[in-house]
Amino acid sequence: LAKNERSLTLAGLTDVSTEVQEKLAETVGGLSLPNLTSLDLLPLAKKLAAGVVLLPKVESLTVEQAESLIGERAQGSFWGGIYLSLAAVTPEVAKVLAANPSPVNLTLVGNGPIPDAVLRTLLMSRLNLTLRDVEDLTAEQIRIVAEVLVGTTFRPGVLGFARLSLPRLQKLD
Repeated sequence: LAKNERSLTLAGLTDVSTEVQEKLAETVGGLSLPNLTSLDLLPLAKKLAAGVVLLPKVESLTVEQAESLIGERAQGSFWGGIYLSLAAVTPEVAKVLAANPSPVNLTLVGNGPIPDAVLRTLLMSRLNLTLRDVEDLTAEQIRIVAEVLVGTTFRPGVLGFARLSLPRLQKLD
């Protein structure tokens, strides 16, 4: 499979040994492992970053892995992006993601809680942030959103992304 020049999506793989991760990192074509539950090797993270990053079930990322995932060119395009587990975004990982100077579409999967410091860091960046499963925000988080996004405007005639999207938000108190 590694020598195949076509893209591979291996959605059935969840828990993969480091030996298999080494081989997957060597694939010639594109690679997607959307149900992977752990990412142990930096070369595999770099390989996965070459396309849309679909890692919503990986619960832990290192700073180095986050750096490799955010550094690719297509992550801010209309079809590009990074999908991560909310649990994987620690304050350290959030700082790495936020430091990217390009607008990147970041979707966090999971119903929180999202730490206030992580929310503030991500909102203060150029990221287009989607909190896909978050159903409510705390009063402090509402204050953070209002404070950080107060001057955000859209330009007429320019197709842009929302800086923050909360598609499942049910309650604002």
